[in-house]
Amino acid sequence: MSDTGTINEEEATTEAVAEVSAETESDHAPTPEQVTEWARREVNQAQIHAAGLTRRTLDAVLVQERDSHLVTHAKRELELAGLFAKDSDYSGAIGEAVMDIIRLVSLQGHSGSSAGLLLQIVTRLMQFATLTPNDHSLNRDVSEYAGQPTGTRLQDIRESNWLSNDGGATWYDVNATEKDVAPDEG
Repeated sequence: MSDTGTINEEEATTEAVAEVSAETESDHAPTPEQVTEWARREVNQAQIHAAGLTRRTLDAVLVQERDSHLVTHAKRELELAGLFAKDSDYSGAIGEAVMDIIRLVSLQGHSGSSAGLLLQIVTRLMQFATLTPNDHSLNRDVSEYAGQPTGTRLQDIRESNWLSNDGGATWYDVNATEKDVAPDEG
């Protein structure tokens, strides 16, 4: 256990192997089932939560499950696209990063419906888009950067492309073209 009282995946696996080996008084490594059973008994929910893990994630770390159809499909497609190759963008790291995400989604056991919803939400968040309508109530004062009096120039925190030059009375999107801005906004 770390100094903060949390347990990380490596510590959980190491402790589980040591404990199960001691319990079984065996010279050979414990089976994945033994490790998982020990972890279920010994690692309490508070430690798992504090480490940012779910029970399913911990189980998946302790017991490597065979690849799902999704994982097999993704790996094949990424290989065919050359995304694991050392001469690809980021020396193959993009393929590995995508596989990390695919494995996590696969381990969570999403159905087609929940996977679609997950994809929509994650895509929006990774694009720094909002999930709910934005009323610009969460903003920060950026007046000093524009050489304006304090409180006059605001930047939206949820969507940083939205600015106000009048203390929040009106807002404009810096990425919008002139035709996108209504006459009363710009």
